[in-house]
Amino acid sequence: MVPFGKVGEHIVAEPFRPFRISLTGGKQVDILNPEMILLGRNSVRVYAGGGKNTAWEDVSLSQMQAIDLINS
Repeated sequence: MVPFGKVGEHIVAEPFRPFRISLTGGKQVDILNPEMILLGRNSVRVYAGGGKNTAWEDVSLSQMQAIDLINS
């Protein structure tokens, strides 16, 4: 599980640096800008998709295994 504070630190970092969230089950979610993620108390809502399939997906903090910066 990734702590609430660690997620928040990545979202508000100045300058923002893109990061990847690794979830249980092997799925990964890339956060390329801070507008792609909303932090709640026990979960995040991430923007997943583009074009016709735009959607927000809720992810529990307990499903997060790691957060890593994406090297540009």
